[in-house]
Amino acid sequence: MLPVHADVVEFAVGEWAPYISKKDPSSPLEKIVSEAYALEGIQVKYSYFPWKRSYGYTKKGRYIGTFPWTHLRSREEDFNINPSPILKDPSVYFHLKDTDFEWATLTNLKKYRVGVTLGYKNQEIYKRLEIPAEVVPYEELNFKMILQGRIEVYGASKRVGYAMIKSMFSPEDAEQFTNHPEPYTTDIYHILFSKQAKDSEKYMRAFESGFSKLKASGRYNEILKISNVD
Repeated sequence: MLPVHADVVEFAVGEWAPYISKKDPSSPLEKIVSEAYALEGIQVKYSYFPWKRSYGYTKKGRYIGTFPWTHLRSREEDFNINPSPILKDPSVYFHLKDTDFEWATLTNLKKYRVGVTLGYKNQEIYKRLEIPAEVVPYEELNFKMILQGRIEVYGASKRVGYAMIKSMFSPEDAEQFTNHPEPYTTDIYHILFSKQAKDSEKYMRAFESGFSKLKASGRYNEILKISNVD
């Protein structure tokens, strides 16, 4: 039970099922963050936007933080980044079963028509390696473009990708998708706390304290297992 005069913090987030979703308030990352703060007597509210907007609003200090994001050096100027990862998640390359796709190094992607989502880490990587990529504003569009034959390959979280495919397509169309068995990375995700928001460091420390207690109690692993994303 929270105290009557509990602190309230508000995060700007987006749709990234099954980990985080406006359609499912009990999705695991919201639950983890809320329960960690509750252990410190702090209540959490969430506002949902496209990811690029959530990032921008938080950068300007309209929200205390946003998650989940990878820890990039370029983000350290605008954000305090919590030390403890809130999620480790493998990513794979998706394609259709009739696409002959193989890769050993990222430069092999130059042989394929590749998709990428605006503002995602892969956009920076592809640009640096001079890999041509079709940029779209929403992740879901990449899977539609694969099915339409407009691109051949898209790299994404394995769990999130298949959740999208299942929700977006008929069983017959969903059955056409597969992924390369070798993950190209395991992303480690954190919370970005705005340096422009009042008490940013205070609330980051409060989260770290509550999160440590949550993990020590076994509740963190329990939440992921209940959500079938461990």
